[in-house]
This record gives sequence, C-alpha cells and structure tokens, in this order.
Amino acid sequence: ASALGAEGRWFESSLPDHPVVAFIPFEEAIMTDVRIYLPAKTAMQSGRANLHNWLLEFEPSATTQIDPLMGWTGSADTRAQVRMKFDSKDEAVDFATKNGLNYHLQEPNERRIQPKNYAENFAFTRIR
Repeated sequence: ASALGAEGRWFESSLPDHPVVAFIPFEEAIMTDVRIYLPAKTAMQSGRANLHNWLLEFEPSATTQIDPLMGWTGSADTRAQVRMKFDSKDEAVDFATKNGLNYHLQEPNERRIQPKNYAENFAFTRIR
C-alpha cells in the first residue's frame, strides 16, 4: 500500500480550504463598457494613410496606482491593454452587440480644409 493509501488522503472536514466562488454566466455578468472611435492623426504623422481603422477599447474599470518602489503606474484591469481594430464602424458595433458589450460611439469630427492660394501671401490687403 502507498503512503497515502489507495483512496488518497481524507481530511476531517472534507471541505476545500478555499471558498468556492459561484460561476456567473456571461449573460448575467456586469455589462462592460467599450468605446468605439476613429482615431485622430497624431502630431508625428504627416499623412492620413493609417487612419481608416475604427478602434474598440474597453473603458477603465479599476483605478491606477503608482508603484512606490519604481514609480510605474499600474492597474488590476488587464482589459485596458486590449485595442481591437475594425475596417468599418458597423463591424465594431456588430462585434459589441454580439458579445453583449455596452458601447459608446464617438463620431469623428468633419475635417475642414480652408482653400489657400500662394498669391495671397503677397497681397497688398494682407495685414503685416
């Protein structure tokens, strides 16, 4: 016979050491908030080539803390690291509704281009 016996070790209480957490189905879980937007051009970009993908980001659900030793900021919320790219706004909205996510849609601002002529730089009516 082994040291533990064929049946294994039996504790007095026969209950696990840690409390059992009840499983919550996805439908009953708290709805998570996401933000769907079209990102703006950064200051380091001159062109507009990579601005056609819509982004889906999770809203932060936990506060950030500063590590006292290193000074880094961190959080227990790992969803803040997730950024999903979609080709269109409709694909991002469909993904959010299919997965039961509350979404906030931010429409992009219209780009206004003021037409300019090079000759206006030398006009007599120009304020100097």
